Amino acid sequence: MFYVFTTRALSDPHTVWTLCGIALRIAQRIGLHRDGSEFGLSIFETEMRRRIWLQLIILDSTSAQFSGVSPSPFLALADVQSPANANDSDLDPRMTEPPSDRTGPTEMIFCKARGQFGKCLRRYAETTGNDWSWGILSSSSKSMEEKERIIDELEELLEKSVLRHCDRSIPLHLLATLMIRSAIAFTRLMAHHPRQYQDGSTSMPESEKDIVFQNCLKMAEYCDQSQTNPSIQGFSWHMENHVPWDAIIIMLTEMRHRTSPEEKSKVWQLIANIYSRLRRNLRKKTQTPLHLAIQNLMVKAWRAYIEECNSYRRTPTSCPTIVAEFVASADNSSQPKSVQSGPVVVEQDAAFSGQPDPNFAASSSGLEAEDFGFLLGNSPEDWNDWDSLLNQFSESLMDAPFMPDLG
Repeated sequence: MFYVFTTRALSDPHTVWTLCGIALRIAQRIGLHRDGSEFGLSIFETEMRRRIWLQLIILDSTSAQFSGVSPSPFLALADVQSPANANDSDLDPRMTEPPSDRTGPTEMIFCKARGQFGKCLRRYAETTGNDWSWGILSSSSKSMEEKERIIDELEELLEKSVLRHCDRSIPLHLLATLMIRSAIAFTRLMAHHPRQYQDGSTSMPESEKDIVFQNCLKMAEYCDQSQTNPSIQGFSWHMENHVPWDAIIIMLTEMRHRTSPEEKSKVWQLIANIYSRLRRNLRKKTQTPLHLAIQNLMVKAWRAYIEECNSYRRTPTSCPTIVAEFVASADNSSQPKSVQSGPVVVEQDAAFSGQPDPNFAASSSGLEAEDFGFLLGNSPEDWNDWDSLLNQFSESLMDAPFMPDLG
């Protein structure tokens, strides 16, 4: 289990999901899917088994989600009880009484919050016949009102059981808070996602677009905080491979329809921060079709932003370095365009020159170059195309895994 945890930031989701399957089968073979109290095991061993099993099912569910598959079906057959809400110091191999299940926050707060979140979604999924916990949020069988009711109930439960007890000055509590807030925003995005519309977001009501954009903005803010707040950098191994791709794509696409200058400045800074860190953390610094599509989207969104500022005689926010680099690369391959607000120092990275990796097509699971013809100047307008790029990027991580920047 520890090996799988440590490789999450170094490998692709499909490999992690496969390793989770191996770990779960080993756990099943030694009986971890059965509660220790049924077999006369010691209180200490029973509690440790429960903690290990909880971590395994969380890891399997999250890796399955990122791989686009369902969690292992035999998890529903397990009868393991939830671990106690107790500190490590409350446990002892010689203990003869179960640890007290504390009502306030303990060292288990982060694990319990994640477990509670997954348990709620599984319960709702079982009532609708969905075999995947997230399916209920994207299912057309449920009305938007019912989906919002489910998310509201989930948020209220986590607010009462976890968030109101969190002291954000304590690193572990801050981590739990950011995780829960981000997860709630993600569930709302899933419920309202533009991919549910056949024509993209063309027929999507403005009220829906606003809900989607605001939750994408929250996800980006929580992602940026979790990766930059110095007090929780000890947990960076847990977060360093998380990139809110859908949120980035949607914000860039919808920027031209937003009216608040302050909001747009915030979005540009968040996207620049997140994307810059992503690029620094790639071991093999090469452009994939997903990178190129998002790069093109950034350039188009920045140019539209500058045109809007000029039209309304507003001073644009300073061009982020990474955006300026993409704009300069685009300008070098087309007619020069004046899109920057004042002089910008561009830090060129030869490995990210804006040109596609010539070897990528050969390692793209059968995808041909013509399948990505839109990369010559346009980004996808259909979520089927974006999903294909996201899946392809996930597969490409087997050749270009994430690694901390050692330079």
